[in-house]
Amino acid sequence: MVAAFRAAIPKHKALVQAIGKGGVRSKVDAAIMVEEGLMAGTADLLIPARGGVAYFVEVKLEADKLGSIRRTIPSDKQVEFEKKVAGLGFAYHVVRNMDQWLNVLPGPRQIIT
Repeated sequence: MVAAFRAAIPKHKALVQAIGKGGVRSKVDAAIMVEEGLMAGTADLLIPARGGVAYFVEVKLEADKLGSIRRTIPSDKQVEFEKKVAGLGFAYHVVRNMDQWLNVLPGPRQIIT
């Protein structure tokens, strides 16, 4: 989905940056990442745009092959992070596909055009 975001937004108007959280990692690696500043629940994408606007985007699956909802809804830590971001005045959205992302965020539509 990041590739689609990047293709939809001109580079001179916004940057689409994935926040590196790693995949499967050891407890030691996780501790190092936290020491380096990674916060639990951090959004998947940070999109800084012209005019000092930034969007935090959490990308979720629509449904997995087993029908599990575990990865389709935000975790408690992600909800906490969303509240912190919103409290600072930034946009935060959970999206499951590119169409939803474009419909939820009015800013990126303005960025794209």
